[in-house]
Amino acid sequence: MPASQHSVVAPIAEELRDTTLWVARQVVELAHSTLPDQVIHEARRCLVNVLGTSVGASRHPGIDAMVRAGARLGAVGNVTLPGRVETCGPLWAAEVVGTQAHLDDFDDTHLATVIHPGAVTLGTLWALAERGDAPPTELAAAALGIEVQLRVGLAMTPEHYDAGWHITGTCGVLGAATTAALRLGMGEEDLAATLGAAASMTVGLREAFGTMIKPFHAGKAASNGLLAALLRTEHVSASTRVLEATRGFFGVLAGGQWRPEELRETWGTKWRV
Repeated sequence: MPASQHSVVAPIAEELRDTTLWVARQVVELAHSTLPDQVIHEARRCLVNVLGTSVGASRHPGIDAMVRAGARLGAVGNVTLPGRVETCGPLWAAEVVGTQAHLDDFDDTHLATVIHPGAVTLGTLWALAERGDAPPTELAAAALGIEVQLRVGLAMTPEHYDAGWHITGTCGVLGAATTAALRLGMGEEDLAATLGAAASMTVGLREAFGTMIKPFHAGKAASNGLLAALLRTEHVSASTRVLEATRGFFGVLAGGQWRPEELRETWGTKWRV
């Protein structure tokens, strides 16, 4: 290969090494602790909100189209969709429920980043509702999945959104992966690898705004995050440094411009949720 075609990858700064594992460690430790009452309250409030918006949008023609498409794809299963009588498999359920919840844009919004974290989180939890009651609880998994979405979003706001990415989809998949991984009982290394897989499934361009594909981003993020976690339970390998790597999440989606303190400080003391 001619020298001009060689690519040089900058080394990861020492202070940023293991950021993904650091985040995974904080999340898992918090998941198995007693979360503050206010955090649980906000997670519950968020999920009640998006359950309402999901039911409210359940008969929209776009959702009808998604249900028909799922049937054509053979997305069979026993997960009932909110506000509907049809059932489908977990991955398609996550997609439909996340889309329903975000469709009318009345779902919860984190104004500093304009992330809608609840729709993605509901889609993931809804698809896993039959997986039992192993710790952490659904509310703890939801709170921490939301927390990851918002911290990642804050670390690259406003540059990422201003570049044209739909931040609900791109950060949402990491939150969905976190929620799913916790509900499936993962430890920190498996969670880090799940984030590595999920980061390769980011979705969402702002050009989609004003069309049915915009709310689909939230649904797809929920489904992709769940898929990343399920792949990890089958021992599929993925990078465990995807956040900090030069060719990783922030390196590609934020041009390497991000604020590490949003991910490496104040876990358990200052909550974005």
